[in-house]
Amino acid sequence: MIITRISPAQWLGRVISGVLMWELALASVVYAESGQGTLEVSAGLSAALQLSCSKPLTFGVWFLTPGSREGGTTEIEISPGVPGGSPVTNKRSGSGSSGFPGPGQGECTVSGSLADDDTELSVTFGTASIDLQPEAVLFQGLPSSDGGLSVKNFTIRPAASGSTFPALNSNPKLTNGEATFAVGGHLVIPGNLTSDQFGGYTGTVTLTVTDNL
Repeated sequence: MIITRISPAQWLGRVISGVLMWELALASVVYAESGQGTLEVSAGLSAALQLSCSKPLTFGVWFLTPGSREGGTTEIEISPGVPGGSPVTNKRSGSGSSGFPGPGQGECTVSGSLADDDTELSVTFGTASIDLQPEAVLFQGLPSSDGGLSVKNFTIRPAASGSTFPALNSNPKLTNGEATFAVGGHLVIPGNLTSDQFGGYTGTVTLTVTDNL
């Protein structure tokens, strides 16, 4: 067996070399850096617009003869006035006469808006026309009927602003977060009525009001 003798100087050189290599290995390690900060997270809650209609749109009671009528279909138009006012009722076609109670405009109020005063509201109807459903109604004790009536061409008129009378279908304007408007429309009565179609009718239409805030 061959034994290699290492002088003290060689041994010391190897130890120093090993230490330097270990230190170089440590020096080559890269450590990840970290940082901290804050992110603001916010949310808000506000009451949605409230829409309530205190007065229904009613076309009143009309007296007609059964069977085919002169002029065919009867169409009744209610052109609304300002809220709290009186509508204008026109018989656009057909025959028939109005009884008591007479026609009346619908009236609605919007509240809860955060928009500035004089901000205009847009009012849209969910459908262009509705079919009225037979239902016994209170005035004059009319019984339920067999159907056939419809309402179309819904219109609105807002409350007056200053001395100017508002135009039909102009946008309501907010005052202290509220606005009011009246509603009208056209009632269509078939031109050939059976006796079973005489009676009460009712229905609803959906309105959407937006303040574009």
